[in-house]
Amino acid sequence: MKTRLYILLIVSLLFVACNKGIWLNNTVYRPKSPQYKLLQTAFEWNPQIDTQFIYVAKHPFVSYNKDSIYGCLYFYADGSMAIDQINTQHKNKQFSYQQAPAVGYYRTKDKLLTIEVFMPGQGGYYLQRTASIEKDQLLFREGYFSGKNTDTLQLNRAKIHQ
Repeated sequence: MKTRLYILLIVSLLFVACNKGIWLNNTVYRPKSPQYKLLQTAFEWNPQIDTQFIYVAKHPFVSYNKDSIYGCLYFYADGSMAIDQINTQHKNKQFSYQQAPAVGYYRTKDKLLTIEVFMPGQGGYYLQRTASIEKDQLLFREGYFSGKNTDTLQLNRAKIHQ
């Protein structure tokens, strides 16, 4: 009995110690002590990034109830950004930094965008991705063993964020 209690206590301590983030509600996850690498570089505003509207993925995920879910990104003029989602059931959703599932920072250099977000999973981790900035589009290219994959996000001027 004591052995089981000790094992449970050790596993609980490991889980708490390895968890770098905190859930603010069922969908909002934030780092306990932010350590974004992009914050080490100076932010310069780039007019090629629209900070008033959201960028929506061209290709949706299909949920268990056959709803189409589109990932989206939105950016702020101070260098912060957020990731959220749109689905066909909640077309009038309000987007805000406080309610976004994942948040982070972005930097640009010419036509290259670099984002860094804190993601749930594995106790919380930082994910960096780069994209090329095209007219009203962000093209995230990933190289894999079997070829290249491109995620395209299109600026949606009908969806504004706060």
